[in-house]
Amino acid sequence: MEASAGAKRKIIVREKSQLPNDIIHNEILTRIPAKSLLPMQLVCKSWKALFSASTFIQSHLARLHSYQDLDLLIGQKNTPDCGLIIISPSTEINLTAVPLISDVLLGSINGLVCMASGKKFCLWNPALGQLKEVHLQLQHHIDHIESRSFLGFSWDDVHNDYKVVILSHASNPSLFQLTIYSSNSASWTKLVISDSLLPDISISGSSWIKTPSTIVKGLPYWSCSNGLVLDGKKNKYISTFKFVAETNEIRLLPNLNSGTIGRKEFKLVNIRDCLFGMVYKGRYEDNMVDIYSLDEESHTGVWSKIDSIGPINIFVGNLSVSQCFKNGGEILIDGFLFGSLCVYDPETGLVKRMKSRGCSLKRCFSYMPSLVCVQGMESMQVLKNGVVVHRAQFHNIAKKAIHISESKLGL
Repeated sequence: MEASAGAKRKIIVREKSQLPNDIIHNEILTRIPAKSLLPMQLVCKSWKALFSASTFIQSHLARLHSYQDLDLLIGQKNTPDCGLIIISPSTEINLTAVPLISDVLLGSINGLVCMASGKKFCLWNPALGQLKEVHLQLQHHIDHIESRSFLGFSWDDVHNDYKVVILSHASNPSLFQLTIYSSNSASWTKLVISDSLLPDISISGSSWIKTPSTIVKGLPYWSCSNGLVLDGKKNKYISTFKFVAETNEIRLLPNLNSGTIGRKEFKLVNIRDCLFGMVYKGRYEDNMVDIYSLDEESHTGVWSKIDSIGPINIFVGNLSVSQCFKNGGEILIDGFLFGSLCVYDPETGLVKRMKSRGCSLKRCFSYMPSLVCVQGMESMQVLKNGVVVHRAQFHNIAKKAIHISESKLGL
């Protein structure tokens, strides 16, 4: 009987099987959030190599895009330190450790965050603590980058190339200069465009830097207010345009005239990876928001009103639509007069006031923590109150922000 029992145990051991590696790699590990994958690099050398492989990163990214509950925004506060904040529909977390190059937030795509300070730029992955600094080269010098420029961040999905975009006037005021940094080639390209090809884009007046209103499917979109005098009357209209990363071109979109929006504000937003426009009054007494869609993204397209939502019953003095949560469609409201952030749910009509007080936003974009990195990224060291904060400490800070929405996934 003992021999039989021993033989039985041996048979059980021999019949014990393991899952194939392709199932583990492609069906299990790709479903695990970026935060949880980071410590798993220590399991074995093969997993560490796997998590940095481009094929795995792209598969993991595709899984993240399918999670509708992973709905975050990253915003830059209108404070002297230009601090960053990660926001979910239910809460928000201040990032207390950020790169030194962080004066202007240009956008966020696939977990990469792009920021600028003067002629310096950085590509940063908060989840990985990885950073790449990019300096504008002398031959592509732009005199007015600190004063009058459109800046942006984009992604060429065909070539998997992340790009920094600068649109400014060339030395000849009748010409535009389009300066582009490619992460794939790690180099800058300069293109000169006649202003007759971009008649509705104005770069003049007082000092300003214009960042994208929103980013949709990796492409940045801008809007700017212009005036046109007809029959002695000045008519206001909103011009809109985007940068097409694959072809390195600025593409004009249809304008909205004053007959459409009157004296109301206009904001481009990203809802479920589609471009929409929101028209609203910046005063609390009439907080209805009209939603517009574009039938074709070319100069022949037409903006059409498809819905109205509200009223948004909140006393914030002046109201500003900051951005929309991409998946759920909730609207982040910035009451910039009193420094209050609120989230409006159009399905329930309810408004939730966020915890932050005395906080308004300069700009805000969709954000999704990921494993994505670009060539030349290095482990990040940041300054916090004059003290160097090393990568391990920064991870603890970044993971808190990432944890906001992962609990919804049950992972």
